[in-house]
Amino acid sequence: MDPRLVCLNVAEKPSVAKGVSNILANGRYKTINGQSKYNPVYNFNYEVEGKKYNMKFTSVLGHVMSIDFPDSVSNWDKTPFEKLFTIPVKVQCMNGQEKIVKNLKLHSNNIDMIILWLDCDREGEGIAFEVLDICKKISPRCVVKRAHFSAVNKYDIMKAMDTLTRPDRNMADAVQARQEIDLRIGASFTRFQSIYFKSILGVSSGQPVSYGPCQFPTLGFVVERYQKVRDFVPEKYWYLDLRLEVDEYSVKFQWDRGKIFDKVICFIIYQKSVEAGKAKVTKYQTRKTTRRRPQPLNTIQMQKLISSRLKISPSNAMKIAEKLYNMGYLSYPRTETTQFKKGFNLKKLVQNIKDNSSWGDFANKLLEGDMYGGPRNGSKDDKAHPPIHPVKLAHKSQLDNSQWRVYDLICRHFLAVVSKDAVGNETTLECTVGEELFSSKGITILQKNYLEVYPFEKWGESIIPQYKVGETFVPTSYMMEESQTSSPKLLTESDLISMMDKNGIGTDATIHEHIQTIQDRKYAIKDKSELKPTPIGVSLVEMYQEININLHKPSLRAQMEKEMTLIAEGKKEKEEMLKSAITEMAKIFKLCEKSKNKMAEILREKIIKCKKDSGIKFSEESKRESDTGNSFSPQTKKPAYEIPKNDLRNTEFCTCPKCKTAKMRFKLTRKKNVFISCNGYPNCNNIFNSPKGIERLQMLDRHCEKCQREGRGEVNLFRLEFYTDFCNENVQELLPMQDNTAGEFCCYFACDKDYVKIINEFSKYPQKEYSTESHNPNGVPSYYARDDSKKRVPKTKRSDTKKVNKGKKSKNKTKKKEESKKTGKRQFKECALCGKKRHMKNSNCPNNKNRA
Repeated sequence: MDPRLVCLNVAEKPSVAKGVSNILANGRYKTINGQSKYNPVYNFNYEVEGKKYNMKFTSVLGHVMSIDFPDSVSNWDKTPFEKLFTIPVKVQCMNGQEKIVKNLKLHSNNIDMIILWLDCDREGEGIAFEVLDICKKISPRCVVKRAHFSAVNKYDIMKAMDTLTRPDRNMADAVQARQEIDLRIGASFTRFQSIYFKSILGVSSGQPVSYGPCQFPTLGFVVERYQKVRDFVPEKYWYLDLRLEVDEYSVKFQWDRGKIFDKVICFIIYQKSVEAGKAKVTKYQTRKTTRRRPQPLNTIQMQKLISSRLKISPSNAMKIAEKLYNMGYLSYPRTETTQFKKGFNLKKLVQNIKDNSSWGDFANKLLEGDMYGGPRNGSKDDKAHPPIHPVKLAHKSQLDNSQWRVYDLICRHFLAVVSKDAVGNETTLECTVGEELFSSKGITILQKNYLEVYPFEKWGESIIPQYKVGETFVPTSYMMEESQTSSPKLLTESDLISMMDKNGIGTDATIHEHIQTIQDRKYAIKDKSELKPTPIGVSLVEMYQEININLHKPSLRAQMEKEMTLIAEGKKEKEEMLKSAITEMAKIFKLCEKSKNKMAEILREKIIKCKKDSGIKFSEESKRESDTGNSFSPQTKKPAYEIPKNDLRNTEFCTCPKCKTAKMRFKLTRKKNVFISCNGYPNCNNIFNSPKGIERLQMLDRHCEKCQREGRGEVNLFRLEFYTDFCNENVQELLPMQDNTAGEFCCYFACDKDYVKIINEFSKYPQKEYSTESHNPNGVPSYYARDDSKKRVPKTKRSDTKKVNKGKKSKNKTKKKEESKKTGKRQFKECALCGKKRHMKNSNCPNNKNRA
């Protein structure tokens, strides 16, 4: 091998770097610790374009650079608003990404080539050029290549290596344009709203009244639907109801006139027709019909489907889908494409997932050809990625509950896509009562086809009895009924996704983020499955409506999104687009600034009215959320590292070694810590310790072979998944699953040495408050999340800290001495493994140093 040829490879996530390295090196690679402990470097040899290279493969954690205003405009009170639209912005390393930048600089020294393995979408291209700008400063003459792939599997990765291209500067320019627009517009309007309206809205001093170019139109959709529901006035109407019951058949007819809003007129029609006494058949027709199978899945449709069918929020749906992609089970989940290209080997994908008890029989029917109908392609194609589809088979024991539900839905959807349409007979029966026409339709399913594997759609059977034209029958009931119009329903997340997609707000990759943002800002809350605006959200939108400045309307942002697409396609220059967009928003901002006093008066009236009468009764859960949302008080945090209670059900995994009768199982203490105890309590008080930081646990069907050999009987293994804050470099080798955050263990006392090491290691971590929202789906702790609320504290001198620490230590020592004098006993720390404060000589605990 030529030692001078070195190739640096960079992926967007650590798991992708590891997965691609494993494929290219056939599992034979060397792991080197990087400058960032969560971004190691994988080293192996590989041939690229006919030349042998020493490959170095590392990763980033999303964007490494960001744009911001210079420090001269950091003071909100002293900086003129108009300056935020004109002052040049600076590019800087993102907060918390310094070690990653240092890692890139170190490993880009003297490289001959760099291959960019970032996600193949617009944001990925933007990150690619951020990485490139860093590495090119160190090795300016290196060859630059871009790898395009849709899944972390051997076929896609080898194809990417054979078709390396150049990165697309136009797509990166579109990302940079969006970042600058969002910064300038968001900062100016957020400062404006916070300075003039914060006291009116009752917002706490530490929280801004934020504005975002996509966030506000998203809120606008929610508020406008709420206004329709709130202002709706029901209106009475009358209609004729005709029903027929024959044997087990029950038929309800639809009146041709629909409904009439005048009671007298409806009564006259009823009186005139009821004199006929019988209904006469005017049409009886049966024809073959089909129910079409679904189209291939893109990001928007996936979010809607998961939200409506599985009741998982779009934000969580994307996190789960990305996790499954990183684990190699799904194709890339950010795509606009709804069509499989010709030559795409769909039957091979079916073959990959056929060994499953849930849909395996149906998959075999597809492979045999009985059910296979080929894909029902849609019209969209982003020219980058295929529709979302399963790549390899996953078993339920390998995934947590939410991951399995999403994976199961996507597999079933894919099988339905390549199946055949459902076939049935549609029967239409029309009849007259006097001069009034009625009709009814019924369906008889002949071939279920895709419906066999796709429970997310229903095609209900309703049978119509047979009649001949001209035949008469006596209705079971024929009545004039009264009803009233019903209000529209509040938007669900699935409805909101459709409206945002239709109006061009956000992209397929960012829509879910904007929906989550208006909830995080407490502008809206989710009550069951519906989105309801809080008084603050309603008041802000109605204030802009009153002064006829339509910032809540989608037109402005939709136009910007179109122009950013033109930049990505190379049809428009970035600077030209930025100039026109910022100039337009600066004009609107001046109008707002002139009307600030009027806006304040309107807002004062609106917030009082909204708080007194929100228009809709909230459920108990949403009341609590809206109360905190009205005042923008900090969100209450969940107990430290809390585990879902459902995970603790049915966890009896072995017979208690003490009482020999009851079972040992996982339980929670009052402080929400996990431990293992005997079900025979209080007769048996046997306890095993368990590690801190367990996020999820699942009992497996497999048993520990060591326990069986040593005569402990059948002891079930567990799959434990830990919060990433606990998973340092000391235990990552013990946690081979899910980005080094999960593993399978025997939890029997001191049986599994790896399990014991994890208990000892995690016992060093103090229990602390933890918000579950900060858990990073990429398998990275939340240390890198920017938290502007934390103020910098000036460093104290070392001598001062020593004095303080000495004082603390002496106080602690005196306290311990006083306690020992009172009790007459020495104070000992609890053992992290067995929980005992002192080991006896006959104790079998691995931490026992006094063992005889």
